[in-house]
Amino acid sequence: QSKNGKSASAAASAKAETITLLPDDAPDQSASQEAAPVEDVWLKKRLVERVGAQSIPLIQRKDQLTKYLQNYPSEKETTVADKPPVIPASFKVWLNSVPWQQQIGPSCGLAALRMVRDYLHERSPSTQDDSKAGATTTTTPTAMPSLLDAAQSRGFSSDGEIFDMNNLRTLAEEICGIDCEMKAITKLDETDTQSSALAVAADMLRTLQQDGLVILPYDSNSRTRAPCNLHGFGAHYGIVVGMILRERNKGTVEIESDGVNDEASKCALVIEDENDMAPFKALTAQDLLPASHTKADCIRDDNGAPCIQTNIHLLVQHSLSQQFSIAPLGTFLDSNAQLNEVDSCKFSGVKRLDLRNRYMHCRGIIQ
Repeated sequence: QSKNGKSASAAASAKAETITLLPDDAPDQSASQEAAPVEDVWLKKRLVERVGAQSIPLIQRKDQLTKYLQNYPSEKETTVADKPPVIPASFKVWLNSVPWQQQIGPSCGLAALRMVRDYLHERSPSTQDDSKAGATTTTTPTAMPSLLDAAQSRGFSSDGEIFDMNNLRTLAEEICGIDCEMKAITKLDETDTQSSALAVAADMLRTLQQDGLVILPYDSNSRTRAPCNLHGFGAHYGIVVGMILRERNKGTVEIESDGVNDEASKCALVIEDENDMAPFKALTAQDLLPASHTKADCIRDDNGAPCIQTNIHLLVQHSLSQQFSIAPLGTFLDSNAQLNEVDSCKFSGVKRLDLRNRYMHCRGIIQ
């Protein structure tokens, strides 16, 4: 082979190798030994910064919510010892539909910011005015400045990783032109856990209802992508795109029973219209007022107190899977609070992880 032939062959090999590094929706933890070393290549080689965004059909989103809620434990009343009846919960949902993008390399923060930027840019008044006027010079996502180049030139990142959330905010404001606000999460102690959690939920919902989004770091389980506690070794950026509120009173949920064991009953949420969130009720700011969680029909803990952290669930979009990461608010907040360490085996030379006890509002494009 000629020298040029070898170069072409090497480039083709690198391209194939890099493509295999894009994570799957359902990562296989028992992969063969040949597949194991790809992470090293993933951290060293990059041919493109981004892949195209995908609009996930709403009916697919609702299907995931349905399955999640069907598997979520129902509260039980022990009125009959041998067959306690299942008390159905009703659910209210708020969801902002954000086109999904997959990350390339260890760039979950940049991928999250890119999804947020493209979503907000599409909804900005200037973009909509240009569209109505038939303008052909409107900036498209592919024509926007490179977030990777900006992060590298500022010394924030070597290959897309962002270990300090303040750096992500700088990129959001200076490169993307996003109106951002960093919010601290008050330490959730035993005396004020419920009110602190409710304040966080209400704060996030206000932004979602104004067509904004919230970026929240947490530890991600490598298999399920659910929030977990790994002290920062699984640190991941997610976008809060929606919220579920579980209530005790019967509403939008039908109960199907096998006629033998009521404990095996499941919530059957029938998708009636793929163009809206029916049959889910819309979650409103009124639902998150403190007074709304003192009513008798609210799910309560063993001490009779409203379970804010388990009644409210976050819908978090992230760049490792098309599927949402869905979990109770308290699970996400607990995961965020323990982001203390960097995986030094994977990211040598990085001494500090500055992601804990904070989340970032992204409210729109600055005009």
